[in-house]
Amino acid sequence: GGSLQRLDLRQASEEEERSLDRAAAELQRLLSSEFQLDVRLVSDRLNRRKLDLIPLQEGVDPPKAEIARLSEAVRARLSAAGVPGFGWIFEKARELARASGLADPRITTDLKHIEIGLTDKSRSAGWFVENVLRPRGIAASATAVPATTSRTSFTRRCGTTARASCRWPTPVPTPTAASSS
Repeated sequence: GGSLQRLDLRQASEEEERSLDRAAAELQRLLSSEFQLDVRLVSDRLNRRKLDLIPLQEGVDPPKAEIARLSEAVRARLSAAGVPGFGWIFEKARELARASGLADPRITTDLKHIEIGLTDKSRSAGWFVENVLRPRGIAASATAVPATTSRTSFTRRCGTTARASCRWPTPVPTPTAASSS
């Protein structure tokens, strides 16, 4: 059988790491000072920082099957604190990330966390299509990732609204020798 080979690694620069830290810490401070909302900052993620909006016991992470219950619990917690909602948090996260020096921050959520990152899944899928599939003549529809690479399915899933979770993948710049490992 074949062996695994890393094709690319997006490694944050020291300045990008500091910008991610500043943006996440500022969002945490804002939620705490304006809404008295206790959120936990998670900094041990590659190229991203996340804020746990509903900190639970250490090591407890609800299964995806309970996503509706988790969604309601997070929304209720935000509402009780007076936070205008996820959209407001997304926009504040993007604003703070840009003010911290990130030109194109990626803001995502799994409902429990808000992540500020340099990349996201759609960007990764776009890179994969452009750098792995197309050069080999493989159609994206012949893979397990067609929904993230087809404008038709993207529009069906996201409509024409500009939602942070629905961004069409843009090509990722080719890494330099110094940024690849």
